[in-house]
Amino acid sequence: MKSGIYGIKNIVNDKIYIGSSKNVKKRWYYHKYKLKKGTHPNKRLENAWKKYGVDSFIFIIIELIEQTNLIEREQYYIDYYDACSRNCGYNLTPTAGSSLGYKHSEETKQKISDALSGRKSKRLGCVLSEETKKKMSESAKKKPPISEETKKKLSIARMGNKNACRIVSDEERKKISESHIGINRGEKNGMAITNRNEIIAMRNDYDNGMTISEIMIKYDKKNSFTYQIVKRLRWKWLD
Repeated sequence: MKSGIYGIKNIVNDKIYIGSSKNVKKRWYYHKYKLKKGTHPNKRLENAWKKYGVDSFIFIIIELIEQTNLIEREQYYIDYYDACSRNCGYNLTPTAGSSLGYKHSEETKQKISDALSGRKSKRLGCVLSEETKKKMSESAKKKPPISEETKKKLSIARMGNKNACRIVSDEERKKISESHIGINRGEKNGMAITNRNEIIAMRNDYDNGMTISEIMIKYDKKNSFTYQIVKRLRWKWLD
């Protein structure tokens, strides 16, 4: 199998670029060619390449999978590594399969939002049936788990840098949550960017089969914020 998810990792600062391809090895040759030539479409990655040098980067095949699952798994690893964050990675957009650095117009965002919320759009003209929504929900619940081998590779890729981005354990999250008991939370904290009803709506959409990327566009929220909300990592008390 040639198709899969790959990473271009800076071994100096542990930052990573996540991508997917029908032929991962061929894709790596493309990246190297563009980076050496100075014409790579991802200028954040290209600038790091020039600064640290070719010997500071390694190519990692994270997971080999069928082509039909490429976008779904690429999105998973972009979220897992927080690869769009400047502190953690080199991806320019938080959405898998999107054009590098491309931003939708307000008109396009509205059309996507209308389509996702079940309202007819003149161009899209599609309303999801209850049967389709049910199938989407069942499909979302059957996402393949990460194998122990893949987990080991991810762990190894993170070693060697004390400032590397890391995954907070459930025990750590619990301690953090307990330490904030009594502090104004949610929409009462004076810095809230959402409210109770919107949180409930976002979680309901996710539970009904909508992807994190679709929810992010529908509610005009950042990818990391959307992920934390639907995964119950923020606003945990509202459940």
